[in-house]
Amino acid sequence: MSKFIDNLTKLTQIEQKPMGFMLQTKAAPEKPRLQVIAKITAEVLEKSAQNLAKADALILDIVKADDVSVLEKAAAAKEGPTIGGRLKTLSAAAAKKALNSGCDFLVISPDAPVSLTHDEKMGKVLELEAGLSDILLRTSADLPVGAVIALEKEVGETLTLNRLMELHRLVYLIKPPLLVRVPLSFSVEELQILCDMGIKGVLVEVVDAKDVEKLADLHKAIAQLKKPAPHKKDKMTAMVPSIQSAVTPPLEEDGGDGEEEDEDE
Repeated sequence: MSKFIDNLTKLTQIEQKPMGFMLQTKAAPEKPRLQVIAKITAEVLEKSAQNLAKADALILDIVKADDVSVLEKAAAAKEGPTIGGRLKTLSAAAAKKALNSGCDFLVISPDAPVSLTHDEKMGKVLELEAGLSDILLRTSADLPVGAVIALEKEVGETLTLNRLMELHRLVYLIKPPLLVRVPLSFSVEELQILCDMGIKGVLVEVVDAKDVEKLADLHKAIAQLKKPAPHKKDKMTAMVPSIQSAVTPPLEEDGGDGEEEDEDE
């Protein structure tokens, strides 16, 4: 199973409080509140591989055949963040090489052939347009993918109320762990809001050495996040209006003069 998808799945699980003698055992280490995923090029990976360790996972854009070789080399490394490939071309040759690269997961588009999802050992992350209809977004729960990346038209430097509403919509509709793009400059407060609403990972673009340095700052900010309180998605239940019929007393038989009729002898 994909290590990256497994880590995302653990973030969706409700932590159980220890009971009885288990309280005396050593507490489990705190798990990160959000997964940090860095989208990189082959050039950045080759130049700054050691400095990318602050990311939980890396996504390498596969543009040309040589990029697959870089992906294979990174996947063979025993240490460092998990790495996946993003297929920017749907050629059969590139897809086959990526599947055999040994990487942890693949990022695919809705146009990718279903055959790419047959390998159960490799995780699948689906890119979906945030503007899709509610019905289409809900169907992601039935697809053979482990996570979803929301493709938004525009991602600003700050978190606005308008975007907050859009992200809440996605969290309510998409069942697999949801990943969203953020700038490297996002504050602790903004990251906490994403964490509280149910976002499981943030995707940042790293294009040069300066971005690599900012990645470390983002990692520090996420380490400060508090445990999210149960959000509305967990509390939502179907509300069925209760219709209570008015209880009316049985009608008394009208005896004409109001007196009971004598029984026949």
